[in-house]
Amino acid sequence: MTNKAINILIIDDHRLVADGLGLILSRLSNTVNITTLYSVRSALSDLVMLKQQSLILVDLNMPAMDGLSFLQSLSNRRVTVPVVVVSAVENRTEIKKVLQCGARGFIPKELSAAQMLEGVKRVLSGERYLPDHLAELLQVKTMSQQQIARNAETGMRISAESDYPQLRERQLDVLKLIQTGLSNSDIADILGVSESTVKSHVSTLFKAFGVSNRTACVKVGLESKLIDG
Repeated sequence: MTNKAINILIIDDHRLVADGLGLILSRLSNTVNITTLYSVRSALSDLVMLKQQSLILVDLNMPAMDGLSFLQSLSNRRVTVPVVVVSAVENRTEIKKVLQCGARGFIPKELSAAQMLEGVKRVLSGERYLPDHLAELLQVKTMSQQQIARNAETGMRISAESDYPQLRERQLDVLKLIQTGLSNSDIADILGVSESTVKSHVSTLFKAFGVSNRTACVKVGLESKLIDG
C-alpha cells in the first residue's frame, strides 16, 4: 500500500459489525481513515463525503434501503467510487446482481480477516474481487435434551420449543463479531472485556450449538435468525 491517505466508508446497520469491520480495515496502513454509517440513506445524504472515499463497503441486507439500492443510487448520481458488498448471504444469484449493478467485489462475512484485507487491497489496486469459491454449507447437529439441560444449568436461557438457544445479550454481541472474522483479542478490545471472557463466551456458543468451529457457529446463528446476513 502507498502512503497516500485511504478513505474507507463502511455502511452496515449493525453497529458492532460495522465497528468490527473498521478495526480489521484499520490494519491496511497507518494512513487509513475509516468512516462508519449505519444506513444507506445517511450515506446518500452527503454526496461530497461519498465522492471523497477511496472505497465503500456496504452490507447487502439492510432495512429501508439495501446494498443493491445503494449501488443503483450511486450510478444514478454518477458516483464512481469502488464499492464492495459485504454479506453473510452467499447466494450466487445475489452475487451476480450486485456485480451487474457495479460492485467491484463481494466479500462473504465468513472470510477471515486476512482474506478480507486481501480482497480490499485488490479492489483498491483497481482489480475486482470475488473469492474463488464460497464456503461449503456445513451440517450442524441440533441440540439434544441433555445439551439443553446442561445449558440451563449454566444460566443460559433455552427455549423448550426450539432447537436453538436464546442467548444472553453479551453472547449475541460476541456472535455478531465472530461473524465479521475478528479474533478473540479484537472482540475483547471492542467490548471492553478480557480475552478470557471472550473465550468463555465462544466456548458457550460452541457447546450450545453443538459445533466445533467459528464458521459452523455463524451458520447456526444465521439459520436460527439470531444474527442477520
